[in-house]
Parts: sequence; structure tokens; C-alpha cells
Amino acid sequence: LRSVLITMRREAMDHLADVVKSLPKGSDLRKQVFKYINETYKDVGLEDIMAELRRLGAYDMEAYMGTIAQTMHAEGKAEGLAEGLAAGLAEGKAEGLAEGLAEGKAEGLATGLAEGKAEGLAEGKAATLLRQLQRRFGPVPRSMRDRVAASDVAQIDTWLDAVLDAPSLSAVFDPNAPH
Repeated sequence: LRSVLITMRREAMDHLADVVKSLPKGSDLRKQVFKYINETYKDVGLEDIMAELRRLGAYDMEAYMGTIAQTMHAEGKAEGLAEGLAAGLAEGKAEGLAEGLAEGKAEGLATGLAEGKAEGLAEGKAATLLRQLQRRFGPVPRSMRDRVAASDVAQIDTWLDAVLDAPSLSAVFDPNAPH
């Protein structure tokens, strides 16, 4: 395979000499042919083609091939940059999504647990208050049960303390009420 590639390279260089001799200097056709050679014979390096043009004295074509090399370099750089940017964006998006989901899940779980714990504490204290009220004063009216259910933990704690010393059910909820 290597010998075949070397033979193809030599043949390409032989054709290059023929093209340089047969086409008038500065013609657009000459530029198009060299562009075709450069794109077709990928196994022949651009540096080799430029060296052969220099050897043949085709300095105008050597400069043109240098321009092609610069253009190919710029296109390769732009293509590499675009591919790298696309890959980086995709990777960053995937990582960001995974991190966001993990953080959101952890935050949601923590919030849910805290809220559930607070709600359970409030419900437990409300049930204890209603039980103590009933044992001490008898049946608790619906309006007072609803008031307890709608109250926060701090208010329920205040009533839990009051139930121990209050002379009546109404005095638990309103310490300024007449006894």
C-alpha cells in the first residue's frame, strides 16, 4: 500500500509539471486546476506541491497554493472551533441539567420534609390541646375546634400553657374574659 501511495504521489507530481508548462501564467484555469489537484490528491501534501511549484519556477502558483493553505487552515480552524463549541455546549447543557435536577430534587426533598415535619408538629399539638380541653372542660364547640385547627404552632403553645390554669374554656382562648 505504501509503495502504491508513493507511486501515486510521483505521478501527481509529474502531472503537476505538465500542468504548469501547458497553462498560461496568471490564468484562472490554472488556479482552478491547482485547486482541483489539491482537493483530489489528498495523499500529496500541500507543502510537497508548493516545493514542486518552486522547483518548476511557478512562483505565482506557489503563492496561490499558499493562499489555499491559509484558507484551508482558517476553514479547519473555524470547523474545529464550531465542533468544539457544539460539543462544549452539549456537554455543558447535559452537566447543567443533571446538576440542576439533582439540586432541585434535593432542595424539594428538604423543603418537603421540613414542611411535613412542621405540619405534623402543628397537628399533633392541636390534637393534644383539644384532648386536654375536652378532659378539663367537657365537649369543645365546633367553632373553637376550627379556631385551633387554623392556628399556628406558637398560638397553640400559648393555649396549651393556658389550659393548665384557666378557670373556663373561654378563658383558655381569651385570658381577659371574665371568669
